[in-house]
Amino acid sequence: MNYKIVQRDFWQDEKIMSMTTEERYLYLYLLTNPYSSNIGIYKITKEQIKEHTGYEIDKVCNMINSLISNYKVIAYNEDTKEIAIEKWGKYNLIKGGKVMEESMKKQLSLVVDKSLVTYVALNIRKKWALDLYTQYCDKELTYYDIKELQFRRSNETDSYKN
Repeated sequence: MNYKIVQRDFWQDEKIMSMTTEERYLYLYLLTNPYSSNIGIYKITKEQIKEHTGYEIDKVCNMINSLISNYKVIAYNEDTKEIAIEKWGKYNLIKGGKVMEESMKKQLSLVVDKSLVTYVALNIRKKWALDLYTQYCDKELTYYDIKELQFRRSNETDSYKN
C-alpha cells in the first residue's frame, strides 16, 4: 500500500494556519492524493478533485484559485492539467538514493509545462534534488535565483535545512 508522510511542522506553517478548514483540507489532499508524485508535479483534473473530496466543481475551482492567488502555494496549468506544489520539497523530500533519483528523473522528463519544474525547484532545499530539477527547468536558474535560495536556506531554522 502506498502512503504519504505529512510532517508535523505542516500544521504550524503560517500559510497553512491562515487557510480556511476547507482550503487546508484541499491542500492536504493535493499533497497526498493517489495522483501525487515524487516530484510535487502531477496531472489531475478538477473533476477528479471533485470526485475525491466531495466538493462541488465551483467550490473546487474557487479554492484552487485561492491557493494560487491568496496563498501562492500551488500553480495549475489549465491546458495540461498539471499541478505543482510550491514547497513540496519542504514537507516531502526526506531522502534520496539511486532508486528515488531515477524515479524523479523519469517523472520530471514527463512534465509538459517545464515552468512548473522551475516553480518547484526554487523551493528545493536539498542540493542533490535541486541539481536534478535544474536539468528540467524551463529556464536556466540565474545567479540571483541561486542567491535567493541561499538566502532562504541561511534563514531557515527547521530540520529540513541542508
